[in-house]
Amino acid sequence: MDSFRGRYFQDAQVVDQTQELSISDPTQRTVFDGVTGRTFEAVAPTDTLSELISRFGPRSVVWLGGVLNVGAIHQIHGINTMNEPLKLKHIKAALESGKGSNINYDYVESLREAMMRAEQEKGPGVFRRIHGFGPEDFEEMPYQAALGIGRTKESREAGIWTPAWTIVRRATDGKLVDFFKSAPVPFDIKDVLPCAAVCYMARSVLNPKMVSWVGIGDRFYSTPLANAFFYASRTVAYPGREGAEFQAIPGLGNLAEKALAEFDKTAEEGPIKAASFLLIGKTRGGRPISADEIHMDFVSV
Repeated sequence: MDSFRGRYFQDAQVVDQTQELSISDPTQRTVFDGVTGRTFEAVAPTDTLSELISRFGPRSVVWLGGVLNVGAIHQIHGINTMNEPLKLKHIKAALESGKGSNINYDYVESLREAMMRAEQEKGPGVFRRIHGFGPEDFEEMPYQAALGIGRTKESREAGIWTPAWTIVRRATDGKLVDFFKSAPVPFDIKDVLPCAAVCYMARSVLNPKMVSWVGIGDRFYSTPLANAFFYASRTVAYPGREGAEFQAIPGLGNLAEKALAEFDKTAEEGPIKAASFLLIGKTRGGRPISADEIHMDFVSV
């Protein structure tokens, strides 16, 4: 079956972060590939843009996994010039400027909602006590520090929840419109829950002569949905007790075929500068059980 990987990324460097891993030690990052079942090390959230350029710039790069994968954050937002450490304000500015994907995660506002929820439920000042920032200077928070919101032991014990991620779509007038909201926290993983994945194909921010791909799920259970879409695979691998286990995602193959057909149709009308895809489905027990709809956005040269 034809796929984006088969067409454009056969020799690409794949940098994967498909599991929600502990971030207490960012140097220890072994991840599980949700398509092939292999394991390997990924980038650390402490890696700078210059370090990423040095390591991956000469090649096309496939970034799989979202907020913990700093390369994916740079690529999907089009952040390619940094004179200081990456902060939330840089991510917000890039999203609002329209540099990156027209279908994207509103990371900063999702994180802000988690902060304000804690301030309301646990009292003013709780967020600053744990994370060193508050409503007054929230956007000055370094990206690396923001990854601990609702994830570190101290954050969880203080009653700070992980965010419910919002996905936005850029309208023709340039305004960002809320398009999808991940399941509210807390949730019962045994329930049938909505899930989504954003995929983005464009010129690499590490090297303008190369093309790059990003696939990001809204929670740990949906990033494999993005991986499988990239490979046009109908099945996904999961780490089982006795090795890799494989499970089909009904509907995913049809969505991949639809995306490739629409991509080809748009390319016939003129060169494509960037392509954004939003997959929406359902999950249960930590695994996607269906891929129900796809939304697409193409930017012409």
